[in-house]
This record gives sequence, C-alpha cells and structure tokens, in this order.
Amino acid sequence: MNKLRETCPPQVDAKSNRTSIVHGTIMKLTAMFSMAIFSAGELMREKSQYPDNTEIYKTNTRLDHKSLTRIIRNELPNAYVTSGWSARRKKLKPQAIEPVTMIVSAIDRLSGENMVDAVKQSISWLINYQLSVSEQRRLKGKSILDCNDRARAVCEKLSVHGIPMYMISVWPEEPYDRLQFDFHQFAACKLGHDYYLVINNGLAVFWRGSLAEYAAEYCDAPMRLIPVAGISEFKQPLCDIPPAKFLLQIRNACPEDNMGSLNILPPYGPMRMVMK
Repeated sequence: MNKLRETCPPQVDAKSNRTSIVHGTIMKLTAMFSMAIFSAGELMREKSQYPDNTEIYKTNTRLDHKSLTRIIRNELPNAYVTSGWSARRKKLKPQAIEPVTMIVSAIDRLSGENMVDAVKQSISWLINYQLSVSEQRRLKGKSILDCNDRARAVCEKLSVHGIPMYMISVWPEEPYDRLQFDFHQFAACKLGHDYYLVINNGLAVFWRGSLAEYAAEYCDAPMRLIPVAGISEFKQPLCDIPPAKFLLQIRNACPEDNMGSLNILPPYGPMRMVMK
C-alpha cells in the first residue's frame, strides 16, 4: 500500500492550473499590447527637418510674397505659378458620409474589375505611398509617380526653408463616386486668413478662399476634404515605410483654422476677391 502511494503522481489542483493558464494568457496579451504601443511609437518618430540643427527662416519674418515666389521657382522650376480665388458666395454645406452608398459603390466597382489585378494595384499603391525625393530619384523611369508622391516632393523641398507645409487629402463630393474614383492629394501652406499657396500636380496657385473651397471649385471634379486626416501637417517619418507615413498623417491632422500661417498679405491687400 505504501509503495502504491509512493508511485502515484501528485494530485494537481485543477483550479490552480486554470489560474496559471489565465495568468499566462494575460501576461502574453500584455506583452503583445506593449510591443504594439512601442512599435507605433517608434513608427511615429519624426525625422529632423533641419539636419544641421539650425532652423532656416525660424520666425519666417524674412518671407514675403516675392521671396516665397522666388523659392517656388528655385525649388520647383517646372511649376506654373498663377493666382485664383473662390467664386462662392455661400459656405459649403456639411458633407454627407453615407456609408451604405459607399459600400454599394465599392461592390459595383469590384464587380467590374479583375480581383487579382485590383489586389496587385492596391499592394503597389500601399508600398509606394508618398515616396521621398531620394526614392523618386532612385526609381526614376521605373515607377509611375502618383499625386501623393508629387505632393510629398513639394512638401520636402519647401519645408527646408521653414515653410509649414501640409498634405491635403480630398475625395469626390458625391458619396457614390468616392469609391468609383481615386482619392487625390496635393500640398499647401497657409499664407494668411483665407489665403493659401496650393501646389497641385505642378500648378502653384496663390489661392484666396478656403482649402475646402479650392477642393470644391479648382480640382478636376468637385471634391471635399477627407474626414479626420484631410489636412495634415507634413512631417518626415524617421522610419520611412507606409505604416509610419499613415500614422504620422493621422497624428498630425488638424482643422483648417489651426494651420500654421506665414502671415503674408496678398499683393493687393487683405480684401477678398469675389467673382460677380
């Protein structure tokens, strides 16, 4: 009898076993959550805009309309510089999101496309999202640049002069069209109240009006600012990969009224021109 007791395995408390499993699961989930937070924090780190630690035009007091135009011509020699103003007399109505309409639109679009090609194009777009100037030079002739790449290049080239640059993201005004046609991005900086420099695919416009009005009136089709991240202060990611770019764009999003301004008056004074 004593020998039998000696050879029997010790009894394990089922309750304590369940507790250890739960405890281990909690510890693993906590570790994974901590790693996710740490990874997100690392991805959102920004590269120094000024490698030599000296901020050119730190207070922007040296910038005026003429000097800004000169910078544009030096940094963007192929840009066509012009001026424009809003013809709207009434404020834009709040845009409707209408998610059901957008889902129907997405189904209609996908039904007419080859799924394999659609997936390939989506992956290619994600991988090449907002290519840096150095990456664009490296891939010259090997990759077709999108609007987000051109906007990134403009922001890079002008931000080194101490100009607060912003990435502007817009989508079609009509909810059904938002997933039928591609979104669009361009670069802009705020010069003063209802006065902006907008650089859109090689066209530099000194715009009198709001950015929302520009998107609605001056784009190829009526557009609206994308909710949440329609206006985002440009910051170069330290880790220049797509997830970092998306996270920084969301983190640095701001309303139009909160954009940093150069406080430059229009050439003809502070009045707002309106077409009759």
